[in-house]
Amino acid sequence: MKGMLRLAVCVSLAAAPPTVTAALNSQPGATTLGDFLNLGAGARAFGMGEAFVAVADDATSLYWNPAALTRIKNHDVAAMHAPHYAGSYFDYGAYGKNLGDWGAYGLGLQYFSAGAITQTENGQNVGTVHPYDMAVSAGYAHEFEHVGLDILDGFALGLSLKYIRAALLTTASAKALDWGVLSAPYLDGKLRLAASMSNIGSRIKFDQEAESLPIMTRLGGAYAIDKNWVVSADVNIARRSASYGSIGTEFAYPVAGAWRMAMRGGFNSQTAGNGDGASGLALGIGLGNGRLVFDYGLAPLATLGFSHRVSLGFKWGDVPRREFERNNRARRSLRI
Repeated sequence: MKGMLRLAVCVSLAAAPPTVTAALNSQPGATTLGDFLNLGAGARAFGMGEAFVAVADDATSLYWNPAALTRIKNHDVAAMHAPHYAGSYFDYGAYGKNLGDWGAYGLGLQYFSAGAITQTENGQNVGTVHPYDMAVSAGYAHEFEHVGLDILDGFALGLSLKYIRAALLTTASAKALDWGVLSAPYLDGKLRLAASMSNIGSRIKFDQEAESLPIMTRLGGAYAIDKNWVVSADVNIARRSASYGSIGTEFAYPVAGAWRMAMRGGFNSQTAGNGDGASGLALGIGLGNGRLVFDYGLAPLATLGFSHRVSLGFKWGDVPRREFERNNRARRSLRI
């Protein structure tokens, strides 16, 4: 079974996107069977260098910071596809719902396929296997108001539970917990601070061999320079690999009627130095009308080409009364 575990790790490394492989190679022994859990969610975040823990405001909040589910207006759906080489790909989908005074909740799915891998025995082809990793999440968040401590008013806390399944020739599973906190807006609504911790849980176990989950802690902030321009920065602390920083920016402007276009850029030090001068950079673009949004992000990966992500989002429903009143009171502030 040790051979089985080594094969699973090798398959994960062979099919994983170069950004992940570079991070894993940065420290010997840092590979785990659950590395797909830290591949990110959404092309918007990818285009901002994944400096997103304090920016998240849609269904992908379930991944980045469960507390930010409270920023969803009513119903929100997000879906992402990220193709990789050798037939592998990573998909993410989530749904979020704002319940007004009752908080907000979200449901999510992460799925990484390593494609078709040829299985051999004594040098002979005996078939193919289709390794995959999957995680299903459910989360809840609540924003506190009038709790008797002014410092807590406007703060949000979130928690999500996650079931993880890995499949090669046999299957393994694990359970994990994510949590997050999001501050009230400071400086006339221009600044938010946030923190989250992901993948706290049991080990993924194939028979007698087990691997720990890749716990990730994110600390960050986002600042609105004006109503169209946001900058963000995160510090990312990984359990078994080197910590790294990320910065990002997004500038949005009207193009026609309710449609707005967003230009994004970022830098992620996780892959800086692993290739040519473009390593670590990210770019993105978005187009939306308040209900439907399309996002695209890419990152140059030296001689390996580019990593691409495409997302679609859809929002519907009236804003819950509590959220409407809060926005109405702060209509002159540059809330982020």
